[in-house]
Amino acid sequence: MFDIINDFSLDYMHMLCLGVTKKLLFLWMNGPSNVRLPSWKIRELSDLAINLKSDFPCDFSRKPRKFEEVARFKATEFRSILIYYGFLILKDIITDDCCKHFKALSIAMTILLSPQHVSLKQYAHDLL
Repeated sequence: MFDIINDFSLDYMHMLCLGVTKKLLFLWMNGPSNVRLPSWKIRELSDLAINLKSDFPCDFSRKPRKFEEVARFKATEFRSILIYYGFLILKDIITDDCCKHFKALSIAMTILLSPQHVSLKQYAHDLL
């Protein structure tokens, strides 16, 4: 018998890129006051992202853009933030706890998305 819940593979693009990563950015930008970043920090994040634009390899279909446009970001942009440059621009902007958790998520997803890191699967599980 077909089990609609357990017989489908998990979709990382929708769950992580358009799910968790997007939710984190929306919370830091528009969430409750205890997690929302001040507008000057959001502008600083945008500036840091835009400064990376010229150094982005042509292999990436979408270059970093201002965080004010986050509502129109595509999954590949959220993936780039999660896997490649998010930690670089967030480390001095968000709280240490948020930074620690974002880094753990980023490292875990890098491991799980890399076939050459299969031996680290348990470590990724522990990070998550």
